[in-house]
Amino acid sequence: MWIEGNFKVKSQPFTGWFRKFRLRYPDIFPFELNGRNFSTAINRLALLTGKPAITVNEFIGHFMIIYQETCGSFKPLAERGPAWDHPDDFRNDEYFFIAIPGKKRSYNLAPQKCQLATCFVTGEYFFR
Repeated sequence: MWIEGNFKVKSQPFTGWFRKFRLRYPDIFPFELNGRNFSTAINRLALLTGKPAITVNEFIGHFMIIYQETCGSFKPLAERGPAWDHPDDFRNDEYFFIAIPGKKRSYNLAPQKCQLATCFVTGEYFFR
């Protein structure tokens, strides 16, 4: 199956289907999905991916990253440094690769390297 824009799952638009699906897995999908912003993103799939269509696996990858990074809003966000009080000055990209004790761990260091699903779905690399 190839995805070229808005699509249906079990005869429902994806956003409607996902709204019900996520309720069964609230630990994995804690955020409401902004249907309007999702529709904008999926209808601009070629611009987002550089391809006229993507596979279901590619869609799942793109969806999960955007869903988690935007807390389901699908609103474009710029990367930002920490909002926490920290003695170091994070004016460089260094923040995105280092650990901050008690706040976040780096997922770039061996032997802690993990698959995306393990790092982010389980929340292992974020302190709650």
